Amino acid sequence: TDVKQLLSELQPVIIENASNSIVKQALTFIRIAGGRTSIADLAVSVKLSERQLNRLFLAHVGLPPKTYASIIQFHRALRLLKDHGLKATEVAYEAGYSDQSHMIRRFQRFGGFSPVAIPRDISLPGFSAI
Repeated sequence: TDVKQLLSELQPVIIENASNSIVKQALTFIRIAGGRTSIADLAVSVKLSERQLNRLFLAHVGLPPKTYASIIQFHRALRLLKDHGLKATEVAYEAGYSDQSHMIRRFQRFGGFSPVAIPRDISLPGFSAI
């Protein structure tokens, strides 16, 4: 999946389209945490079971909360590399990945590129506050 397309389709409308206040709380929690949260902790924070949260989130957002959190985490790492010039090892730690290879796998999954080969023309619409 192309990262620009994925990010531009997701964020600008997700919170506005989430008609459920619990989903809005979950979205906010994920964004504040930079995607570094477990679904168990997220479920506790919105007072639902993990299963209820997954169903509700999927119905309103179109993605499971874990996938959404992973995208937010990826975006945070991308922003740290692109805008702040940190080393990949520092970014992996700061973004909450278990190690640098974990971060590399997520970059391949969500962006189709590695952390050292970020396209020069990449833009990150809708996520500037992360």
